[in-house]
Formats: sequence, C-alpha cells, structure tokens
Amino acid sequence: MNRLEQYDLHVHTNWSDGSMPVEETVEFAARRGLAGLAVSDHDSMEMVGRASRRAASLGLTVIPAAELSCVDPDTGRKVHLLVYAPSCPEVLEPHFRLLAGRRRRVGEEIIGLVCRLYPVKAERIYELARESGTIYRVHILRALMELGYANTIYGPLYEELFGKPDGTCLRQVEYPDVYETAQTARESGGAVVLAHPGVYRSFAVADRLAGMGLIDGIEYRYPRKREEDAALHDELVSRRHLLTTGGTDFHGCYTTNPRPLGSCTTSAGELQRLLERAGGGNHDRKEENT
Repeated sequence: MNRLEQYDLHVHTNWSDGSMPVEETVEFAARRGLAGLAVSDHDSMEMVGRASRRAASLGLTVIPAAELSCVDPDTGRKVHLLVYAPSCPEVLEPHFRLLAGRRRRVGEEIIGLVCRLYPVKAERIYELARESGTIYRVHILRALMELGYANTIYGPLYEELFGKPDGTCLRQVEYPDVYETAQTARESGGAVVLAHPGVYRSFAVADRLAGMGLIDGIEYRYPRKREEDAALHDELVSRRHLLTTGGTDFHGCYTTNPRPLGSCTTSAGELQRLLERAGGGNHDRKEENT
C-alpha cells in the first residue's frame, strides 16, 4: 500500500480503554497506509516508547501524546485535552498518577456492585484490565459480554449500569479543573488541542482557553462531529486563529459505531505547524477579543 502523508492524531490502545495492544495498533496504521499516528491514551504516555520502537521498523512516525481528562467547572461537563510532543513530559506525571488512582478506586467499587448483580468473577475483570494502567468500564462490560449478558460494549446493558442519572452501578471519577489541567499541559512544553469539541459541547470553554493562551487548536475532524456544529468549529478556528487537527479517537472494537484507524486524519502541513508550536513556538500568545 502506498504511504499517505496523513496522520491519525487520536489513537487509544489497550493501556487505556482501547481493545488493541500498542504494537498491533501501530502495525494496523502501517497497513492503512498512514505516515504516522499519535498514541494518545487517557492520562498516560506509557505506551509511547513501545509504539515508537515498533514504528521504527515500519517506517512510521509516532507523535508522543496523551489525552488529559478534566472538567469544566462552569458546566460540570467533561473536557478532553490532547497534548502533543511535550518537551518536559515529567510535568504531566502528577496528573497521570492522580487519574490512575482515582479510576482504580472507582473501578474497584463498581466491580463490587456488578458482582452482586451478575454471576461474573471479579478475578476475570481484573485479568481483562491487566494490560491497562487502571480499570475502565470496558473491562467490566467485556467480562459480561463473555457470559452472554451483552453483545456490544456500549449498548443497553452499559446504559442500565452506567447511564445517567440513575445507572445501577454509576460511580463517577472526580476529574481535575480544565483550566488547571490546561496550564499543566502548557507547562509540559507540548502543543495543546481541545479534543472533539462537539461531543461534550466544549465550544465555550474552548473559546475561553484560547483567549487565555492555553490551547493551540481544536480537533476539527473526528467521527462524532455533527454537521450542524460545522459553523461553530469554523467560527472558533477563525476568530481565535487556532490550529486544526484530525483524529479517529480510535478504540478498536470498543466503540459504538465502527471507525477504523485513519478514519479522520491530519495532513503533514497541519502536523508540522502543530509540532512547531510544541517546539517552543508562541506559547505565550494571548488572543485579542478575550
């Protein structure tokens, strides 16, 4: 397959809540003809080294990245920030440790609740989570799927257990403040991009972050982007002079709708501008009309 000058900048492995090991994910990117990918697991860069080693033998580029989970204090909605090519990744470690610990504590509580409702072994759930940095709901649903209680991760059983506001096993991870998280991402020396702004209705917080000089761009091409939100993306990019990226938010088979790796991509030119920003470009930039 001819190699395309396209990059998927939003890819998860089974270290977080994806279904595929990192080496297989990189090999899939090569078969898809991509020039490279960003391994951007939730609140971790643990798999970046392994991805880079496998990619080197395939002629692919791996962009170090992580997807940082946080919350907008004004709305209570989740916000996801993608940080790319941080020159000081150790700055992100306190955030990584905090979220891994909180996810594990909440995950263990949920496992206890689920095991009282269904004849599933807690040991099997922990085994499914063994390759991950912590416990995710997909590990619990996978164990229930094996017993025949569901035929998909995100379906009726998931809603019964975790749907808001009254899921039978709904327990929430406490996420840090988006502004503090964005500041940490900025201090890491990476380029900061607000992920899939339409998914959590993050346009207003993206505007504020851009005005504060805390993000460099927004994810502009992603599978769950709604046609009716196109003008909101365009207006924000134009008014705040933001960079744009594309990424599949790839999770393998742990997804609601099929979206193979490379379904949404970033061009070589866009990636170059992003990496220039990560390399110490205009990080002190303050936009007008704040």
